[in-house]
Order: sequence, then C-alpha cells, then structure tokens
Amino acid sequence: MSSTQRSTQYWVNFIQTSIVNLIGSLIVFLDNNLPESISKRLFPKKHLLDNRTIYFNNFVKNKHFCSNLIKNTKFTPLNFIFKFFWEQFGRFMNAYFLLVACLQLNKDLTPVNPITTWTPLLIIFTISAIKELYDDYNRYLNDLEFNNRLYSKLDPTGYKSIKSSQIRVGDIIKIEEGGEVPCDLVILNCTNTNDPSTQTAFIQTANLDGETSLKPRIIPPRIADLSEESLLNLEGIIECPLPNPNFNDFNSRIVINPNRSDSNSNNIISISSSQLIPQGAFLVQTTSILGIVVYTGRDTKIGQNSQNSNLKLSVLDKQIERASIFIFIFMLFLTVLLGYIGNYWHDEIFRKVHKYLHLDPDHKLNWYTGLVIPLRMLLLLSLMIPISLKVSMDISKFLCSQFIGWDLKLYDGSRGPAVVNNTQIPDELGQVQFVLSDKTGTLTENVMNLRKCSISGKRYGNLQQDIWESEALMMDMDEMESSVTENPLLRSSVDSNTFLENMSLFFQSISLCHDSQLIPLEDSETDVRADHEYYGSSPDEVALLNSAAKLGYKYLEEAHDGTITLDAHGKTQTYELLHKLDFCSFRKRMSVLVRVSKDSPIWLICKGADDSVVPLCKPIPLPKPYHQESSTSITQLHLDEYAHLGLRTLAIACKPLSEDEYKQWLNKFETANSSIEDREDQIRQSYIDIEKDLNLIGCTAIEDKLQPGVPDTIASLRQAGVKVWMLTGDKLITAIQIGRSCKLLPPEGFGRIIKLQGRDQSFEEFFENFEDEYSQLSSNIPEISIRSRLSLGLLNSTSIQNDISLASIIVDGTGLAYILSDFRLKSMFLELGLRVNSVICCRATPKQKSQVVELIKSLNQITLAIGDGGNDVLMIQQANIGVGIRGLEGKQATRAADITLSRFSHLNRLILIHGRYSLHRVRFVALYCFYKTVYICCIQAVYQFFSGFNGTSLFNTYSLSLYNILYAGMPVLFYVLDKDIPEEQLIKYPTLYKFTQGRDPSYWFISGTFRWFLWAVGQGIVTIIVSYGSFFEFTDTWFSSSDSMVIDSFLMYSIVIIIIQITLSLFTNYYTIVNQFVIWGTIIIYFVTTLLASIPVKLHMSEVQQLVMDTRFYLCIMLTVVICSVPVWVYNYFKLVSGKDPVKELRNSVISVRPRTVAHSYSN
Repeated sequence: MSSTQRSTQYWVNFIQTSIVNLIGSLIVFLDNNLPESISKRLFPKKHLLDNRTIYFNNFVKNKHFCSNLIKNTKFTPLNFIFKFFWEQFGRFMNAYFLLVACLQLNKDLTPVNPITTWTPLLIIFTISAIKELYDDYNRYLNDLEFNNRLYSKLDPTGYKSIKSSQIRVGDIIKIEEGGEVPCDLVILNCTNTNDPSTQTAFIQTANLDGETSLKPRIIPPRIADLSEESLLNLEGIIECPLPNPNFNDFNSRIVINPNRSDSNSNNIISISSSQLIPQGAFLVQTTSILGIVVYTGRDTKIGQNSQNSNLKLSVLDKQIERASIFIFIFMLFLTVLLGYIGNYWHDEIFRKVHKYLHLDPDHKLNWYTGLVIPLRMLLLLSLMIPISLKVSMDISKFLCSQFIGWDLKLYDGSRGPAVVNNTQIPDELGQVQFVLSDKTGTLTENVMNLRKCSISGKRYGNLQQDIWESEALMMDMDEMESSVTENPLLRSSVDSNTFLENMSLFFQSISLCHDSQLIPLEDSETDVRADHEYYGSSPDEVALLNSAAKLGYKYLEEAHDGTITLDAHGKTQTYELLHKLDFCSFRKRMSVLVRVSKDSPIWLICKGADDSVVPLCKPIPLPKPYHQESSTSITQLHLDEYAHLGLRTLAIACKPLSEDEYKQWLNKFETANSSIEDREDQIRQSYIDIEKDLNLIGCTAIEDKLQPGVPDTIASLRQAGVKVWMLTGDKLITAIQIGRSCKLLPPEGFGRIIKLQGRDQSFEEFFENFEDEYSQLSSNIPEISIRSRLSLGLLNSTSIQNDISLASIIVDGTGLAYILSDFRLKSMFLELGLRVNSVICCRATPKQKSQVVELIKSLNQITLAIGDGGNDVLMIQQANIGVGIRGLEGKQATRAADITLSRFSHLNRLILIHGRYSLHRVRFVALYCFYKTVYICCIQAVYQFFSGFNGTSLFNTYSLSLYNILYAGMPVLFYVLDKDIPEEQLIKYPTLYKFTQGRDPSYWFISGTFRWFLWAVGQGIVTIIVSYGSFFEFTDTWFSSSDSMVIDSFLMYSIVIIIIQITLSLFTNYYTIVNQFVIWGTIIIYFVTTLLASIPVKLHMSEVQQLVMDTRFYLCIMLTVVICSVPVWVYNYFKLVSGKDPVKELRNSVISVRPRTVAHSYSN
C-alpha cells in the first residue's frame, strides 16, 4: 500500500470515528437533557430497565427533569395561521373547495365571480377559526390559572412562595388542607390539629377517577420522625419508575445515605402508591403535608393519561362520504362530456355556422386551450358537492344533541339531566343493533343492603327486611352477648369454638377486614359529633359495616400507630393491625393480619368472592351442637341458594398463625416489598402463600335491587330488534337470576340456557363441548362453514337464518378467555350470538368486556355499551356509542362516555325516540343538501346546450351566493323540529325502530341518495324545458341579449326557490309555526329582496315587471310544480298500496293517514 493510500485510509477512519463519537455524544446529551417522557420514546432500549433517580436537596442533579409548566394550548400566535390551515386543508373536501376557489381566480376560466366560492369558504373557515381560538383561549386561561397558583417550598431560609410552573423535581412542597396538589408528590410529613401524632394524610381524587371516598396516604417508615431541618439536610435518593399512566404503578424505594460505605438494607425504605399523592388530588381532613416532587408537567400520572381519544364518526358520516364520491364522479363525467362537446362545438360547428367571421381553419391553438372549457365546466358544476354540507350536518347534530339534554323525561331529580358529550353521534342512536350492559349500578341501583347471611352453617334473614331486623338473628345475638365472655380472637384455633363464638368472630371479621373510613358527622347546632358515616370505594363493604354497626359491632377508627378500635356491644376493643393484604382483581379478595395483644395469637381474616375464598378453605366440622357435616359444605349450599335469589355473595374466612409462621411469611414479604423489579407479582405471590388452609366461618348475601323500569326497557328494546347482552363480573348463578328478573332470560322452563363454563376445563375440553353445542344449534345454517363466510366477508346478521329463538348463552370468564383467544371459537360464538335470544358473560374482566364489543363490531354491527363504573370505561370507549350511568362508583364511566344518563330505563326513550328522530332528521338534511345543489347544477348543465357550451353561468354571483347560505341553506336547518311519527306511537310500537337500523334496503342512505339525485336531475330538466316552452318569444334573442338572459335567470331561479321550499314542505311531517314561517317566509323574502335589488337598474326592473305581470309567469311556476311533484306522489301512493314500505304500512296501521306525509318514504 502506497503512502498516499495509507494517508487516505487514515483520514477516512479518522472521519468515521469522529462522526460516530459526535453522534454518540449527541445521543448522550439529548438523553440527559430531554424530559424523560421524550427520552424514553427516542431511546426505548436504553430505558427498558431504567428507573428515575431523584436526589434529595440537590437541584443540579435534578435539573434535567421537565418543569411543571402546564401547556394544553394547541396554537401559538406564530403558528396559528399555518397550523390551522394545515389541519383544514388536510381534509379532502376543504382541499377540493380551495382548488375550485383558486381556479375561479383566473378570469378566463371562471364562469362566475369567485365570490360564490370564496364567500362561503371564508365564512366556514372564519367560524372554524373563531371556534378553535375560543377553545384554545379557554385552555390558555386554565393553564394560566394553574401555572400561577402559589405554593410554599421548603428551603434553608424557610418557606418560599413559588408559582406552580416553577416547581421542579426534588423540591419539598407544602400543601395546606383543601389545597390541590400541583404535581406528583411522595408524602414525607403531615400535621393534623385533631391528632398531632398522626402519620396518615387523606386525599380525595374525585378530579381524577370520580371517587368521592377518602384515600389514606401513609408517611414512609423512618421518615415520619424527621423534622423540617432534618429533611433539608437529608442525603438520599428516590428510585422510582419512569413516567407512566398507571396510578398504581409506583414500586419505588428511598435510599438513605446511598454513598456511604457502611450502607445496608436498613437504609432502604420501600414505598408504593400508598405514599404517592397524584397531581389533581385534594388534601382533606389533614392540616398540611410536606412532600417531595417526583413527577412534574407531562410526566405526572394525569399528564401521562391526558391522551386524546379517537373521534367517533357515525355510520351516516361514512355513508355521506360515499355519496359525495358518487356525486363527484358524476360531476367529473359531466365535466368531461360537456368539455368535449364544447371543444367540438367551437372547433367544428361554430366555424361552419359562422363562416362570415372568416376564422382561419389552420390556426393552431395553444396546448392548454383545450382545457379551458372543461375547467370552466368543472367550476360551473363544482357547486354539486355542497360546501355547506358539513356546517349543516354539524348544526343539525348539535341541535339533536340539545334536544336530548332538554328532554325533561330524561331528567332525574337526584342525578340530573341527560348530557351529550359527543355531538357527532346522535344519529347513530337510530341504528343501534346491540346493547351491551354492565349489571351492578347499571341494571341495578348499586344501593346495597345486607339481607341474608350464613354463620357456621346457620342461615339468617329474608328478602323483605334488613338483616338486623331478623328476629332469629337478634335472639342469637342476645344469647351470644350474655354467653360469650372471651374474645374469640384470643383463642388459638376455631375448631373448638362454639357457634355463638363463631357468630362473634363473624361480625368482628366484617368490622376488621375492609378499606373504608369512618367519617364523623357534625351537628350544625351543637357542633359536636352527632353520628358517623362510612365511606369506601366498595358499596358492599359499606353495607356490611353499617349492618355490623347496627348489630353491635361498630368500627371506630384505624389509628396512625396501626391499631384498630371497635365498639363491641358498648365495650371498646383494640386490635393491632400487623398487615393489610390489599384487594386485587387477580385474587378477588383482601385480608388483614391482626392480634388483640402481643401475647395473643395472630389471626388472618380474609374476605372476598366466594369462588376465590371457598377453595382455600379446609373442611371443618360444625361447631357445637351441630355435627352432621362440615360447615364448609353447608355454607357452599347457602351460597348457591343466595346466588339463585340474585343476591351478591361474599365469603368470610380466617385462620390463626403462630409467631414462627408469621415471621417466616414476613421475611418473604419484606424481600418482595424491597424489590423494584416485579414487585407487584412478588407481593401478590406472598399474599397467596399465606392465604391458604383457611376456616370458612360464614358468608353474606347483599341485595342490589333492579332499577325501576329495567325489565320493560329490555323487553321494549328487544321488540325493536335490538339485542341486549349483559357483561358482568358477578358469578354465573347470580347473573342467571338477575337475567331472569330483568327479562333478559326467559322464565325457568321456557327456553334453553347454554352454559359455556371454562372453569375446571382445559381448552381442548371446552372446545369439544362448545363444538357439540354449536352442532346441535346450527342445523339451519347453510353448509358453507362459518370460518369460510367470515374470511370471505359474507357473515352478517342478515345472512344467518332463524336468528331469533328462546335459547340463551351464558359464558363464564374462563370460557370467555378461551373464546377470545381462538379464531374458531370466536367464529362459532358470533354465529350463535347472532341467533340466540340473549347472551350473558359473567366473571368478565374490563378488558374482556372491551374485546366482546370489538368482536361484535367486526361484523359491522352498531353497538351501544352502557355502564357506570371504572371497569366499564374500556367497553364504553370501544363501542360505537358509549353511555355512562351516573352512579355510586365514581365518574370514570360518565367522563369516558358519549352520552350520560341517570337511569337505564332512560335508554328506551333515548334510542326509540331521540335515536330515531335524530337519524330521520340528520339523514334528511344530508339528502336535501345534495338535492338542492344537484338541482341547480343540473339546470346549469342543461343550459349549456342553449348557450353554445361555453361554460356560461345562467345565474349571477349574487344569486348563487345566497342560494346556499340563505334560500336553500337556512330553512332546512329547521327540519330538526320534524317528527315523522308521534312519540307515543314510537314507545307503544317499538317495532317501528327496526326499519331505521340500516338493515332494510329502502332505508339505506345510498339508495336514498340515488333517488334524490334522480329527482333533482329530473326537476332540473323539467324546470328549464318548461321555462323555455312558456316564454319562447323571450328566448329567441337570448344568445345575444344580456337583458333576456336576466329574464331567463330570474324566471328559473324563482322556480328553483319555490320548488325547493315546496319540496321541503312536502317532506315535513310535523308542522309548526316556526318551520312553516321559515319555509314560506323564505319565498316572500326572496321576491322582496330581488325586486328591491333591481330598482336601481331601470332596464332590468322593466323586464322583471313585464315578466311578473305576465300570467304565463305564474302558469309556468304552477306547471313546473305540478310536473315535479305529481310523479313523487304517484310513486309513493303505489308504494304504499303495494305494501313495499314496511314503515308506511306499520305506521298507517296505528295512525291515520295524513296527505302531507305520503311522500315521506322518498326522503329515506
């Protein structure tokens, strides 16, 4: 290798190495200085196992974290113009209208003044811009108000007042009672004037999840004793997860003096979500707290959750897009046809007819000359796609949404009115085919009352009264109070306990094992404690605590030192709470470890779903004097009995632990609790390890009554052709009984119930059993397999025969998991689900509910999901229409929903009346918008045959501008007042709703568009032919006289205005003073304004006067109206008498025929 080559190779290697180092340095710089939420997206592999490290009292090391500045605005003064127009012209229709408007700026191309397009386009853009600016300005004010809030920051000089936007990660912030938390904090200290030694603060997270219950936040161990000065001098770090949206994901730890060589495990303090106070929470019943900032700005939990949900578009919106494409293709066809004829006319016919002009036949034109006439035709016919369509549709949908909110019959005195959060979907309510409903709080009241219980195999209570009113229970309670002298929790086992001791243990367990708080109520006059009230996230827990309190076991408080105080029949009992094993959806239970004193045994008390607790229990003999069989088996029978009554059941169990057993478990728990990776899984496994070999002491049965009107609502919806499915977390037997109570299932003995239970079955066994059921029910299904039809896109509700029967399907959570994981099972489940009477999915998780909705939507079915709790949010968001019920389980569902109701029974009126009316009204507005523009464009197109195909517009700029905005655009908006069938008849005959669901061809939007299109074309041709035939002596000079063209324009434009108003009146079914005034007033306004506008032009005024005074003018209008209207009347008459219109036939069988409604079906 020569020296030159070696030199070249050296410099190449040097440059490559420099570039690599430069890129590496840039990556490191960006990773260290960008906010973590951005850094982890840019460098995901680096952050897979990373954690955030926060330093106490070290601003320099924390400075790279993002600030707490909140910025929710969409625009800035610099980017508004560019960003706004980029969004607007990103839509095809707006880009199309902009292209048309720009082409009209060329005076050689445009047949009309560009103002005809620019004016409405600018109006629409101006309205949109004002709306965007108004919304963004409100967001700016909200941001400004939040960013300027003042908070106290602890620093060496004391407390310093800073703005919320100036808060940084690592700062120690003080929050006063009633204050809103500005960022995510880890609590370090708290003060309470009522309890100076407390280590627990209370927050309320109603702004975040709608829960009004108080949530405790506990100071980390060994941090609570530190003073403010000690906190400022503390050397330590917090290792926590990277920003994420999960409020419960905060498996972290505090490391004290991490740089010391003698650091050991005692310096590591595990913390979790129990120490995290999220942004947006409010401090309540606590004087003040100190907290260290861990997440700010977009990195907070609420910031990570602030993702924009996808905009839901109705099926009608998609149909309108297809209709627009159809009309656009027709417009292009006319453009090419008229352009070709126009070029041919000017090149051949015009030269031959006008030889006297001595045009040079060999003259070569520019290459673009042949495009002039087609482009003029395009601009002339561009009005065929209405520029006002979107505005008209949005206004109509908004008004329909307002009608829902204004409906007093959808108002509940205790819960408020109906609220529409998404104004884009009211018309979708008219096409619902599936309603998927939660049970608790949606079909039921979610007001829990303990009606029955079983204690050591003995039953108490009945459905007619609360448990504390049971005479048998009260007698046993009196005997227990006098006989049981020792606390059962002081014993080391339950095997030798008597029945009365187990009764005491039962109610003690209810009072000790829960997550609720006792809130004292204040007497307004004496300002002393008058009573108490329990608050908790679970209504079941509150019902149990209230019942136990009335029976003499009153939970009083859980002190900061970990002691629980009960009032047992007037005697104060104190227990040491060692650990609380929190509830999780995987275990479906919670437990507590308690003891009476340090010398007494440790007890584990467990409460949860019976299918989760009972399998963990060992058989034990009944207490004295019962010895026939095990208490566990008897209690299981009682559980089944209560479930058959539709009651919500919980099992209660316990077991004593030795000190060695407890210490062994405690070591395993602390190891799991101190880990960062998979901490939740390890902790959950430690819970499972100790929750075994339990002793079942009893069960509870809580009644949750059905809401009023639920059975009638479900029956009415099913008559309307809407299938109702129930997706619930309750057990199978309870779901069956509730299904029968609300008429979702037929009475026992009528109709077959197919139970698809996956529990205790392998996937192969479940698949085999399901296939057997499928084979028995699919005898009427065509031979082509469901899998083939699904893959070919041939499966839909109309392709399946005999889809209504008395059979019902009930599937449990395990079976549902099998179904959702296998394509074959999903196919069979869909096949049967569309055929059977109803489907109930029990023990369903929130994700499974959402997957079921998605599965139904895969068949292009319109779904409505309704629920009231946070576990229904995914289902509500997945459905075409999400409905939230205001209930006792927070506001998550109502916030995620498109529509909020107070009662399930309101769904009947929402769908059958507002849904049908909204679809009828909005669909007509869309069809009418297409009709009015096609009508006037057709006249323009036919006029070209009389004007030499030169692209001349028959109507002037003034007329075309007012046509879309005033004369044709304004009256149709009042069609939102129309009612094609009275409300009483829609409720009385729910079957009328069937024909609006899009399954009958006569109601498809595309077919309706085609009929209206043909009608507009026919009316346009009739209008111009009748006009020419009536005033032939005026038309013989139209090719050379502009005055005659004005007469021609005035005549035809007047006919158009009158025809479109008569058409609108013809399809109006519900006459009011308002809509009739607008319809006929528009015609009057037109003639008055036209005559006034013609006054300055004397020649035109004389021509208009001459035309108006001619009787043929009125005869022409009358003749045109008759010719355009009679065929429609005749068509609808024969359609009515032949019975081809099911809505007409059914409607006229229940209400009298009114002449003005004969043409109604043509509008669909």
